[in-house]
Amino acid sequence: MRIFLTGSQDTEWRWNLEDFFRESAIDYFDSAEYPPEFSSVFKRLKILEGCDSVIACFSRYEPRHLQTVLELSYASKLAKNILVVDRLRRRQSWIHALPYSLNFPTLDGLKEHLTRVISSPKKATLLWG
Repeated sequence: MRIFLTGSQDTEWRWNLEDFFRESAIDYFDSAEYPPEFSSVFKRLKILEGCDSVIACFSRYEPRHLQTVLELSYASKLAKNILVVDRLRRRQSWIHALPYSLNFPTLDGLKEHLTRVISSPKKATLLWG
């Protein structure tokens, strides 16, 4: 399993997931580790094509970055699983209604879901969005 991380620029949630990924032997790509001047958005989208799922975490209020919007839109068109972690109490936006998306209020809920996915048999291929 390979996961693409995007969303909030806050590092705490990323560190929390990185430890979980190492323990669970999950391969991941963190889009925040590569500054935009060294990697174009097209290179990131190419990397996203090789991933099984996208995790977007919005741990605090901040504007949606264009890069995150592009990555989530592209993932939706590729029928990737989109896992949104959003602790903010507000009306749900278009990000929460994307095809093949699941929403979690906490990182612990996301980790439980990923643990179940890893231990369950492989599902059928998704149709293109």
